[in-house]
Amino acid sequence: MVFPAIRYRRGSSEEYIIPIIKTESEGNYIRVRRGSTKKREVFTLIFRTPNSDYETIKGHFNGNQGSSFTWLHQETGITHIVVYGMDRLKRSMFGGYSEYTVILEEL
Repeated sequence: MVFPAIRYRRGSSEEYIIPIIKTESEGNYIRVRRGSTKKREVFTLIFRTPNSDYETIKGHFNGNQGSSFTWLHQETGITHIVVYGMDRLKRSMFGGYSEYTVILEEL
């Protein structure tokens, strides 16, 4: 399944995650190492769209929550395999438009 091609109008942010394992030992020493060799990215997309586009996103959210799908990053042109990183979709409405945030986590 593919994420709908609706342009996010208000911006986006990215989080680059490399998990670490941190252990303490006697003498107050700390050891830190990578917990994984695979990096993860979290994408936060901020939308301001007509209400009809919100309904499209809502339909995708309902049908794909808990499943992976592809998403094309509009700034870089790179396609990522992602899942929804949230369990609710909340919007603010005004004059036929909706403003809402979608969080996608790379697998």
